[in-house]
Amino acid sequence: MSYSGTSAYIRKYAQMIHQNAEKLNSLILELLEFRRLETGHKTLLIQHLPVSQKLEEIACLFQELAKDKNINYQFNIQSGIEWNTDLSCFSKIANNLISNAFKYTPDGGDIIIQLKTEQELVLQVSNSGKGIPQEDLSKIFDRYKVLDSIEISKKNSRTGLGLAICKSMITLLNGDIKVESVLNGMTTFTVILPSLSLTKLRETSLVGVEETVSNIVIRETLKQECITNKFDGNKLTIMIIDDDPSMLWFVSEIFVDKYNVFSFDNASDALLCLEQQQPAIIISDVMMPNVDGLSFVQRLKQNKLWCHIPLILLSALHHEDDQVKGLESGADAYVTKPFNIKYLEKLVSRLIVRETELKEYYNSSFSSFTIENGKIQNKEDQEFINRMFDIIKQHIANPNLSVEILSKELGYSSRQFYRKLKPITEKSPADIIRECRIHTAEKMLLEQNFTIEEIMDKTGFANRGTFYKMFSQCYGMPPLQYRKSQKEKMDKERQQSLI
Repeated sequence: MSYSGTSAYIRKYAQMIHQNAEKLNSLILELLEFRRLETGHKTLLIQHLPVSQKLEEIACLFQELAKDKNINYQFNIQSGIEWNTDLSCFSKIANNLISNAFKYTPDGGDIIIQLKTEQELVLQVSNSGKGIPQEDLSKIFDRYKVLDSIEISKKNSRTGLGLAICKSMITLLNGDIKVESVLNGMTTFTVILPSLSLTKLRETSLVGVEETVSNIVIRETLKQECITNKFDGNKLTIMIIDDDPSMLWFVSEIFVDKYNVFSFDNASDALLCLEQQQPAIIISDVMMPNVDGLSFVQRLKQNKLWCHIPLILLSALHHEDDQVKGLESGADAYVTKPFNIKYLEKLVSRLIVRETELKEYYNSSFSSFTIENGKIQNKEDQEFINRMFDIIKQHIANPNLSVEILSKELGYSSRQFYRKLKPITEKSPADIIRECRIHTAEKMLLEQNFTIEEIMDKTGFANRGTFYKMFSQCYGMPPLQYRKSQKEKMDKERQQSLI
């Protein structure tokens, strides 16, 4: 194959990939829209709109297709109609009905677009073709039925989403849709929409309004869900960051039933929120303006108060180098889009469980005896350590607890006990007993209302000066000051959780 032939082949192949990507993106957007409607989370933005002008703009987009298929394409749009409705919904309804008409009109057929007012707004889209049997008319808007009577080509496959979305949007606008069909004749879809009360939002310019309105609608939906789904103290909190409103809504929707969900369309606002409220886990997009996902992770992990929070990066970047950069930045996991919802749910659950287990471990006295250099890896040594801690716990109130008592309880001589312990940890038995006493005292200090004397008595400290010295060395301050500072910290966190 010549160079020019190879180049043409590559261009054609790239064009095919681009077309398939656009089709996939379109289907994903339809699924998102259908899910939003199905769950009742579609929010309307009612404006006074030039619907005649908008419909004409949409209809004109199909003129080239009409010419290619030799279709008699007619507009009968009453000029100057302005109506109180949702632009996003009206555009999708018109676009879906016209696209549907072209899909099922044979070459040389007829398509007629009409718009008029009869106290209510009336939109009609008619096309010639095979038609729909009377018994199938009631099923035409059912997402889960593909009618046998409708011819489906490889070029124009039917998912059932388009008409289902139309029907749901029209219902949301308090309108109605009817369909009449004559076999081997004309099929007409008639949409009737009432004028609705204007939404009280900040004024929005009509320049580029469709994209702006779509984003505003999703943001307003997320805000409304935050109001409706009040903070539940019995649920963990999850933070989600994505500058794409559709994806932000979609990911938030996955977790909203199980967690308190804080949704942000930028990392800067999320960082401000972290000053007030720490979530159990964070899910963040990578490609975002200003502070991107990788920079956000680095700032999170550099902060001692936040570095423990598990973080998942979501990204459309699939290359291995991008995934490595994500993990090197400090992320706990890197998930590529599109992703499996169940996988993301399980990953979130697993990371939260892991974090909870670590917290429980580090809040226990056992964390002081983490074995280094690969030691304590066999089952027998682990059982020995566990038995030793159990015995210390049983005798911790005894100020005379000694190596002799400990070794005897374990069934060893003092010499055998030292020989058994030395390969496992460099700490001496006396150090282990002292550290167990001080960690148990710290736990009682926070969880019980005991006096210092009572805590000393229950943990085997006979000398007040020794207790204060050891506690301050371990926790950086005397016991009473430590109790006060921890109580203030917990009160602050409790107040923040109620905000």
